[in-house]
Amino acid sequence: MKHLIITGANGGIGSAICKLYKKNDWFIIGLDIHDKKNENIDNYYKINLFNSEEIKNFIQNIERVDCFIHCAAYQSCKPIWEYTEEEWDNSYKCNVKSVFIFIKYGIEIFKKYKTNIINIASIHASSTSENIAAYASSKSALVGLTRNLAIDLANFGIRVNSISPGAINTPMLKNHLSKEKLKTLENSHLLKKIGEPIQIAKTCLFVNENEFFNGNNIVIDGGILCQLSSE
Repeated sequence: MKHLIITGANGGIGSAICKLYKKNDWFIIGLDIHDKKNENIDNYYKINLFNSEEIKNFIQNIERVDCFIHCAAYQSCKPIWEYTEEEWDNSYKCNVKSVFIFIKYGIEIFKKYKTNIINIASIHASSTSENIAAYASSKSALVGLTRNLAIDLANFGIRVNSISPGAINTPMLKNHLSKEKLKTLENSHLLKKIGEPIQIAKTCLFVNENEFFNGNNIVIDGGILCQLSSE
């Protein structure tokens, strides 16, 4: 049985990924900061990705990993001058540095199983908005890191890709938007709707199964980027 390790396993997108992979007979190893796990996780680890030592300790427990999905994200929405240094640093620790830590200290197990790595980035890596500088810039860094990892790890048969969702119907999105703003956001899309977590999960499974897919950043945004904002 193939093994999936996924960070942010209890989130909106993370839960959908766990459910879909479980349906396809994967063994699910879920990581998250919360006490409870979702029902599709076989082995659960409560881990704070701000803390590199917790990641290192987890890596010592890994016996197999066929696919690693970094889905966890930290988001703080405010003008850049209002960020605390801790909020800024935590954005990069969770969204970017944690991937570096997983690779640095887990490289031998990744090499052994030719692990497929998928980083969940964001549309904000390509086009962004106000009051989200730390999240947007860290997701841009994650896309850049994905490309470098695809080059550095290719000799080991390891593929690395990123997926950049647009507006997806998750608690993270709803926690930062009023109902009115959410409706406005829906109407700004060509199809007058936002995405669902299952659509990101299906893309992860597609990337995992397509062995020639490598070094790419897949944008799934309902077409929002193809239309000029001036129109």
